[in-house]
Amino acid sequence: MISNQRLRQEIYPLTGIRALAATWVVLYHMTGDEFKAWPHLNYLFAPILRHGYLGVDLFFILSGFIIHYNYAGKLARFRISAIGEFLWMRLARLWPVHAFLLVLFALLIWGQRRSGTLPGHPELYTARAFLWNVLLTQSWWIPLKDSWNVPAWSISCEWLAYLVFPFLIASRLCTLSARLSAVVATLALVATALICQIMQPPGATYGVVRIAGEFLAGCALCHVFQTGVINHLPWHHIVSFTIIALLVSFYMVLPALGLGGYCCLPLLGAIVLSLAYQRGFVARLCSTRVFLFGGYLSYSVYMVHNLCFILLKRAGPWSGGERSLFVHLFVTFIASVLLFYGVEQPCRKAMRKVWQRHKQRGVPVV
Repeated sequence: MISNQRLRQEIYPLTGIRALAATWVVLYHMTGDEFKAWPHLNYLFAPILRHGYLGVDLFFILSGFIIHYNYAGKLARFRISAIGEFLWMRLARLWPVHAFLLVLFALLIWGQRRSGTLPGHPELYTARAFLWNVLLTQSWWIPLKDSWNVPAWSISCEWLAYLVFPFLIASRLCTLSARLSAVVATLALVATALICQIMQPPGATYGVVRIAGEFLAGCALCHVFQTGVINHLPWHHIVSFTIIALLVSFYMVLPALGLGGYCCLPLLGAIVLSLAYQRGFVARLCSTRVFLFGGYLSYSVYMVHNLCFILLKRAGPWSGGERSLFVHLFVTFIASVLLFYGVEQPCRKAMRKVWQRHKQRGVPVV
């Protein structure tokens, strides 16, 4: 059973880079009034901030890689008990924070309506959408519709990927050979990039498409990594060159060709694979305590930042001027720390204990 076996050794750079991905998304959502007070900063980093939505795509690739790394071998026999435990453990990872913030949003909207004021974008806060959010199914549609805690759309897509993952392993699409896995990863990322580039509006409202290609690519890249057939390559140089290529794309190539950031998805996949080998300065940087702490905190940061922004923008003088950027970042950080230690960790442990107690009593939980 999964819980009776230790997970594989943690790949620290892949944990640390989650901190960058979460920060990238947060800054992307702050490229408005918060940066207007800093025109030089805004001008200098605008090409990077403008593509901050790719932080979610980086999360999707990382998710496929790590889930495959930790669980592919345990689910290879397609046993119902193992699948049930896998899904319960992943639900323990996602749902408590999501449910807690959903309740906070409900209380906020209820309070506003009691006071006779309408919330901004009232169409987001319907009872039907609330139910879909509770079930983590709100983003299983094309195109998806934002609702309640808007960033949670990606968590809904993640949950769908987890449900499909055991069948993906049973199909052996990503585990037959390193060569086939490399082809699958490349085609998945290129196809996702092309689809998201062609769609109107581009990509943003097609979460199922993004998670399908990127999670699959992450799984395939992990199998390539685990086979060790390209272990000899200079990954410490490859990751540096890939990051430089990504920056050059943001500042020069994409604007010149009129392309969207989704065309950089293969570069994000290459960064994830390169960091998995834990070589070079970039990997060491992502393995430092600061980055690791940020990586562990990244889920709470990502989930709570929208609520922090909404509340701060109603706080009068705290929402404008030069201090706005730092106030928003500071409040988001404090809120995410409280959420991590007060909700995410204890609730995850509690849900895992529930599974253990049911197993000890011999009560089926699947």
